[in-house]
Amino acid sequence: MQEPPRVDAVFFSCSACHQGRVMLGEEMDEAGNIVTAGRMKFLPGMPNTEIEAQYFSKLLMLSGLALIESGFSADAKALPKSADEIVPSKAAIIALFTRMLTRAIDPDSVKSIYGPSAEQITRAKLQTYAVAKDFPKYMGDLIGVAIKTQYVYIQIAARYAYNPDNPNKKTPGQKVPDVFADRVGQMDAFGIASGLVAIHTLRKDNSYLKFMQQDNPDNPILAGMETVPGFSERLEPEEAGARIRANLQYLASSVPAPIDIKSLNWSGHRKLANWDGNQGASARALASGTSATGDPLKVNVRIHEPMNPLINHMPAPPYPFAVDQDKAGRGMEIFNGLGLDEKEKCAGCHQPNTDWIFPVSELGVDPNRSMVSTDISRYGLATLVKEACLIFMRKNPGNDWCLSRDEHGDVITDWEKSNDDNFKDTPGRVRAGKNGYKADMLHGIWARAPYLHNGSVPTLMHLLCPETRPTVFNRGSVYYDRDMIGFEWAVTPKQRYSEHDVMQVKQYDTREFGRANHGHTFGSGLCPDTSGLDPIRDREEIAMRVAASEIDDLLEYLKTL
Repeated sequence: MQEPPRVDAVFFSCSACHQGRVMLGEEMDEAGNIVTAGRMKFLPGMPNTEIEAQYFSKLLMLSGLALIESGFSADAKALPKSADEIVPSKAAIIALFTRMLTRAIDPDSVKSIYGPSAEQITRAKLQTYAVAKDFPKYMGDLIGVAIKTQYVYIQIAARYAYNPDNPNKKTPGQKVPDVFADRVGQMDAFGIASGLVAIHTLRKDNSYLKFMQQDNPDNPILAGMETVPGFSERLEPEEAGARIRANLQYLASSVPAPIDIKSLNWSGHRKLANWDGNQGASARALASGTSATGDPLKVNVRIHEPMNPLINHMPAPPYPFAVDQDKAGRGMEIFNGLGLDEKEKCAGCHQPNTDWIFPVSELGVDPNRSMVSTDISRYGLATLVKEACLIFMRKNPGNDWCLSRDEHGDVITDWEKSNDDNFKDTPGRVRAGKNGYKADMLHGIWARAPYLHNGSVPTLMHLLCPETRPTVFNRGSVYYDRDMIGFEWAVTPKQRYSEHDVMQVKQYDTREFGRANHGHTFGSGLCPDTSGLDPIRDREEIAMRVAASEIDDLLEYLKTL
C-alpha cells in the first residue's frame, strides 16, 4: 500500500499580509452600488488592506475550545495545572471526525476540498486518510493552540493593554479597541507577541530559559533588571520563569497598538525594520516567521533565507491610473524642498538607509505603537528569534546565514549588538523620551493607504491636509479614490467584487485609544482653506479646493514613486 503524503499544512504565507489588491476600471454610485465592473489587480509586497489575522486567531481559539468539555474555557483566568485537567468533548470530536470522512466519501463534497479533477479528488482522500490516522494528535494540537491563544490574548493582552479601564488613557471614557476584532489590515504583532515569552517559560524541560543562560549568563531576564521592580536578583532558569509569570504586568504591553501592515518593496533601502525601527534589517524575515509560528522548534528557517534578497529588490507596483506629468514635475520640486521650510522638506526625511527615529513629540502622532515593548518582552522575543536560528544551524552545520549581521554582511559576535539586531532597545527610548517612528522611502506610496503607522488617515490628501481628516471612516475597500489618492473610505460597496469574494469593509473610529489621527502636519501650509467643511458631507467641495492648490501637484508626484 502506498504511503500517503504528509498532511498539508494550511496557514498564512508571507503574501497573506504583504500582498494588496486594487480594483481597476470600476465605477460606484453614491449609494455604493457597483455600476461598472472592473478587474482586480494584485500588488505584491504591498500591505493586504483586507486581512483580519487576529480575528482568525479568535476563530482558531474558539474552534479548539469547542472541543473541550471541561477544564478550560474562553473566560479562564489561569492555565490548567496539567493536561489531566482537560476533558475533551467526545461528542464534538466524533462529530468532527464523522463530518470529515463524510465529505471525503461523498462524490460531490470531496470535489470542494481541493478541486474536481481526478488528481485533486485523490489527493483529498489521501489527506483525509492521513489526518484520520492521527486524528487524536491533531485534535490535541488544536486544543493546545486554543489554550495558548486564550492565555496570550485574554489572560495577558486583554487584562493589561486592552483593558477597557486601561489607566494609561488620557481621555476619560475613551473606548479601547477589541483585542481580536475590527482589525482590518492591521495587527498588534509585538504587543500581543509579548505573551509568547510567558508561554515559553512553561516548557517542560525549561529549555527556553536554559538557552538564555547558555547564550549569555548575564542575560538581564536571568541576571535581574534594574528598571523592573522585583527583578534585581539573579535567578536560575526555573525561578526566573516563575518570576515572569507572577509579574505579567512587567512583561505585557501597557497600551493597545493596532497598527497597519507595512509594505516590503525595496526593503534594501531600509536600514531598520518595522514602524518604530525596533529590529535590524537582517533579522526582519526570521523574526516575522518566529512570531507567526510562535515556536522556534516549528519555524521553517530555510524558507526565510531567500526572503531578504527578494524583498530587498522587489519593485513597487506602478500607479495604475492616469498621471498628469506636468503637475507631477511641479510636485517633484515641492517634494525636494522648493517652497517649504527646512523641516518640511519631504525628501529631507524620506531618504534611503537611515536609522533615524523621529520622536513622537516631534511628529505629533499617536504614541502607542512606539511604547508596546517592555524590557522583558524585548529580551524574551529576541531570544526566540536567535533560538530558532541556532536550532536550524544544529541540524544544518555550516548554514549560519540566519545569524545577525552588520552592514558589511559579517556575523555580529557581540551579544548585546546581536540582541539589538533582533530587537532594539525600544524601552530605553521610551524612558529617554526618544520613542517614535522612522520615515521610510515612499516607494508605491499610492498603494499603502490608509496612512500613518496606525492607519488612521484614509488618503494622501487627508495626510497632507490635516484639517480634512475624518473622525470615522471605512477601511477594507479595494475600490480606489483617485481624487484623494487612497482606497475608498466614505462609501461601503453594496455588492461583492465577485461571487468568490467576501468583503471586509468596517468602520474605523479615530477616537479609540491608540487610533488617533493627529500629527504629521508637514507641508500643510500648501493646503487650501477647508475650515467649516465636513470631510464626508463636503467631500466634493474639499476635493475641488485641493485640486486648485499647490498641494495637488505634490499629490500627483507621489503617484509616481
